[in-house]
Amino acid sequence: MEQKIKFNKTEWNLKPLFKNDNDPEIKKRRKFIERESRKFINKWGKRDDYLKNPSILKQALDEYKKWKENCAGGGMEEYYFWLKSEKNQTDPEIKARYNQIQEFANKIGNDMQFFYLRVAKIPVNSQNKFLKYPGLKNYKHFLEMAFAESKYLLSDVEEKIMNLKSAPAHSNWVKMTSEFLSKEERIIFFGRNKK
Repeated sequence: MEQKIKFNKTEWNLKPLFKNDNDPEIKKRRKFIERESRKFINKWGKRDDYLKNPSILKQALDEYKKWKENCAGGGMEEYYFWLKSEKNQTDPEIKARYNQIQEFANKIGNDMQFFYLRVAKIPVNSQNKFLKYPGLKNYKHFLEMAFAESKYLLSDVEEKIMNLKSAPAHSNWVKMTSEFLSKEERIIFFGRNKK
C-alpha cells in the first residue's frame, strides 16, 4: 500500500526582526547605520595616529568592533530580506528590496573599508609593537590575520571595484541556480513493495 504525503511549505516568523516589509523601524535602522558609519568615517578617515600608536589603535578597534556588531552588512534589514528571499526566491518585490539593501550595505562597506586596509598595511617593522601591546590582546588574532592578508590587498579604489564586481560575477549565478531549484516541487510516495 502506497501512502501519498504532501509536505506543507515552511512558515517563518520574522516578526522578531521587523513586523512586516513596511515596518517604520526599517528606515530607522538604516538611518542608524548611516549615522554610525559616518561618525566612524569622520573620526578616523583622515587620521593616521592609530597606525603608529597601539593605545589609539585599541580605541579605534573598539569602535570598529561596535560598528561591525551593529551596522555591518546592512544590519537586521539585510538579514530580514535575505531570509524572505530564501523562502520566496522568485518574488520580484522581495528581490528588489533585498537588492536595495545590498546596494546600501555595499556602499557603506566600501566607505568603511579604508580602516581595515590601513590597519592591514601597518609596516612590517612596526607590527610586532602592536601584536605585543597588552591592550590589543583581544585583537591579536584580528591583527595577525590582517597583517598576513596585507600582501594580497589592493588599493582602496581597486578593492571598491572588486566589491562592485563580486555580486554580478558569482552571487548572481548562485542566485539564479537557487531560484530555478526553489521552483521545483515534488510529491513523495512512501510505500512498501509486497512480494
